[in-house]
Amino acid sequence: MIYAGIDAGARAIKVVLMRAGESQPIGVGVADQGVEQDRLATALFNRVLAQAGIARREVARVVGTGYARASLSLADTTVTEITCHARGVHHLLPATRTPLQAFGGLSVWQTYLPVLVIFTLSLMMVQLLPGIAAGYRENGILKRLHATPVSPAALLGADVVLYAGLGIAASAVLVVVPVILGNELPGNAWWFALAVVISLVSFIALGASVMALAPTARFATGIGTVATFILWFSAGLWLPRTVMPGWMATICDAVPGGAAVGLFTNAMRDQAPPWRALLVLAIWTLVSGTVAVRTFRWE
Repeated sequence: MIYAGIDAGARAIKVVLMRAGESQPIGVGVADQGVEQDRLATALFNRVLAQAGIARREVARVVGTGYARASLSLADTTVTEITCHARGVHHLLPATRTPLQAFGGLSVWQTYLPVLVIFTLSLMMVQLLPGIAAGYRENGILKRLHATPVSPAALLGADVVLYAGLGIAASAVLVVVPVILGNELPGNAWWFALAVVISLVSFIALGASVMALAPTARFATGIGTVATFILWFSAGLWLPRTVMPGWMATICDAVPGGAAVGLFTNAMRDQAPPWRALLVLAIWTLVSGTVAVRTFRWE
């Protein structure tokens, strides 16, 4: 059975023909992109078929991708470029699913899924949200809302709910898409979900303290950026936790990012959350929340 893929990109159109069960293409072609994307793609597709000596009826399915994928009339289905990249990595690099001793018996995916979830949640709550909320105060929006039926606290609460929802949705995508592509679920999905909630609450408190202390939106964004980089490093984004020196891992364990990754990693192994990580996150949440409540100004 033969399948065809068409990438209608911004600068070029690419066509590839693959036979089921084989790893090498049986036909490829590239052409410059133009304003008539569908006509150009069809012409290139027919040319690749002719060069490979394959009739159109022999192609069981045509999949389109690229920015102009919606214009491909001959495509049976279309997918995003990100989905294509993910499927390609999953197919060509099976080592991403292989347990590695260097990662403590976890695969690359199992090691970096917690890091990516922490990256997403902290980006929303510690880097983006404080700057937006501080901007409300800097521009006098919170002060003016006191004279309207809309509570300024309701506005801030809505922003928290919105960004928290986006963080949770993005985290769900990070888990679900690899599973659809063939990876396994976290060892304990309930512990993993609990780790998301606990980490999110801690990051909300941390972001609230940044928002309360920063005099301007730009200052809040700057502090949030530095804070998120510390969180990401402690979680193992640039240097996996399993290869960190002992003294560095100990320091990172005292940072919310390092504590949070401990919760997620245990969930990947189907283990209960480590009590030290829970204690660290509880302390940071309590301290950050207290700072935010006591120092926050509406104007």
